[in-house]
Amino acid sequence: MWPHVTLSMCVLVIGVVSGAARRGHGLREPDYAGLPDKSHHQKDHQPGEACGQLIDAAPAQLEAVNEENLHARARETYGRKVSDPSGALPPSRVRRMFLPRKDMSSDEALALVRLSQNPPSCDRFLVMVDPPSGMGLGWASTLLVSMLATAMIERRVLIEVPYHALSEHAETKVKSARWCDREPYSLQCLYKPWTDCPLPSGPWSAGVSAEAKVAKWGSREVVQRENANKSVVLLSLQDYHYRGNWQGTWPHWARLPRYAQTLARFITSPRPWVAAAAACYMRECGLEPGQFLTVHLRESAEKTREQRGRNTLPKLANYTAATELVLANMTAASSGVLVQTANGDLLKRFTQWARDRGIPVCVTNNRRSAVGVVAHDSWGGNNSSAVMEEAAIAAVNGHLGSLSGTFISPRSSQWTGFVSRLMGFGLNVPGCSNALLCSRRKEGF
Repeated sequence: MWPHVTLSMCVLVIGVVSGAARRGHGLREPDYAGLPDKSHHQKDHQPGEACGQLIDAAPAQLEAVNEENLHARARETYGRKVSDPSGALPPSRVRRMFLPRKDMSSDEALALVRLSQNPPSCDRFLVMVDPPSGMGLGWASTLLVSMLATAMIERRVLIEVPYHALSEHAETKVKSARWCDREPYSLQCLYKPWTDCPLPSGPWSAGVSAEAKVAKWGSREVVQRENANKSVVLLSLQDYHYRGNWQGTWPHWARLPRYAQTLARFITSPRPWVAAAAACYMRECGLEPGQFLTVHLRESAEKTREQRGRNTLPKLANYTAATELVLANMTAASSGVLVQTANGDLLKRFTQWARDRGIPVCVTNNRRSAVGVVAHDSWGGNNSSAVMEEAAIAAVNGHLGSLSGTFISPRSSQWTGFVSRLMGFGLNVPGCSNALLCSRRKEGF
């Protein structure tokens, strides 16, 4: 099980913190590498400088997907210790995915997930493929949680196959890699394996033609009936996005915070290298689990285009006002502010505001857009030359955000749902801008 984070009942008094005090506390000033103002490079202390750049955190060569090795480790991690060996699921709120009628303990939820993903007989699969797209980890994780619930109600094992494995052209490996430019070329670069079942034979297997037919998943009843007795069903994450019938389930997930958190944690349980990188930043920045604030600054060409003229993206003034509000109302003394952003200009302006008020700030050490340049999001697969770096940024920051006590992020960003789900869908801080979610960690989560 994962440890619960309990917030102590303390009153926070915001005062001016000197540079010396910040250094003594282990907090570092942000990294301005790549920004025009060279004076920032003269600072002796930068955030997480001892941790190195995030791209360096990823092992040069991850373990190859040796099925005996990979699934043996998965078995050790998840095992088959379940509360109900019969495999019977409680009644579900909806037909298309397993959403229990009432929330359950994390232990109960995890037992059901383990049973579904590690069945006595590995003979029914929902094989997921994640093609290159502009879908970030926030949105992908939301779909994957729903997809896992879909696999559970269909009594299938959710398992991932690399996108390039469906092609006869080996040279497409790196170009088609969404999150990982090395073995295993999938989300399992970042997260622990979801099952101890071996990948079933299919068009992705050696010696099997890429033209070999495999049943395609569909939400329509006629397709569901056709696939009911088929051993292997293939589903693209993008197809699920468009035709997964998940849209009407949002209210149900919000009423099942422990179940939702358990599935999200299962899908994004970090590999040791991700956990080690996050732990380094926690240590170097002096951050204590449940006692720091994470602020996600989002302003990019992609998000602006997505808004289609709607002026709903938060401004710097919204972020700074929300930060002051949250810090003044945190129930535990803040150990710092972690800032997450791909926008170097916005980061510089926010950090200057924080420095003027003695608020210590920490950021991960990775490339960002330069000041005066239009910022672009760091999306998995968006830049084929930086696949592994973008994966490291997403995985490490996602894990760090999940450990915070309060989280500030634009309501229009799927990253917001990703992190707040891992925090138990806590209540919003009253008085926060309508453009932002200022979510507290739910007590006991």
